[in-house]
Amino acid sequence: MPGMLNEDPALFDFPRPVRVLTGVELLGRYFLLLRFAGDLDRILDLESAMVGAEFEPLLVSYASFKLMAIDHGEALVWSTGARVEAEALYRDSKPAVP
Repeated sequence: MPGMLNEDPALFDFPRPVRVLTGVELLGRYFLLLRFAGDLDRILDLESAMVGAEFEPLLVSYASFKLMAIDHGEALVWSTGARVEAEALYRDSKPAVP
C-alpha cells in the first residue's frame, strides 16, 4: 500500500557510534596501544599512515612523536599540527589480544 512506509532515506541513516579515545600508550617505534571508551583496547602501527608535511618532523624525530596528546577524546595531536581522528585510529587498528 503506497505511503505505508516513509521512504525518506534520512530515517534509515542511523548515526554510527562515536569513538572516544581515552588513552594511548607507546608499545614500540610508532606502535600504539589505543584505549577507547567502553574498555576497547586496540593496536596500531601508525608509521605508514604518517603522510604529509605535518608528520615529517615526527618521522625525523622520534622524541617529537612521543609528545602526542589526546584532544578531548576526538583525536591524537602533536605540536606540528599533525592530527589523526579517533574514528580513523579505530578503523585502522586491530583489537588488542589480552
